[in-house]
Amino acid sequence: MISDPTAENVQTLRRDHDAPVCGHEDGLATFWSCIANPAKGCTSYSLCAPCRNEYVWTVSPGKE
Repeated sequence: MISDPTAENVQTLRRDHDAPVCGHEDGLATFWSCIANPAKGCTSYSLCAPCRNEYVWTVSPGKE
């Protein structure tokens, strides 16, 4: 269990193959992965399997 659920910790969990959260075997695939923080107005997404691609942060209009 993660005691401090930061976005980086959640991204690490999304890359997990033991769960399996990130999948790309047997014809099945993770198309994208997303983490949102509504309080900060930002979203982090990874196109395709998150174990192979970095997460990119976007900020909602009006937020910094």
